[in-house]
Amino acid sequence: MTLQQLFETIFDLCGKVRIEGDQRNIYIERNPKREYIMRKIESALDVIDRMGIKDATGFVYDYLFADQASVRRPCSRSQYRIFR
Repeated sequence: MTLQQLFETIFDLCGKVRIEGDQRNIYIERNPKREYIMRKIESALDVIDRMGIKDATGFVYDYLFADQASVRRPCSRSQYRIFR
């Protein structure tokens, strides 16, 4: 696994953001073709979640993987791209 492959995987993640109070819940869709990397990313995001970092507007971000069928939907890059 190269650093370039890791960044490509992260930038290709799709998800949905829900704002609840002062928290932004980011539901990330797993890439089943890259399960090994998904586990690594999930572990890293758990660490980030525990830090409780706030953005400039005061929102705390909580990263979750959307494994439930009710949350998953096809990724429309213009609407659900997380890292834009």
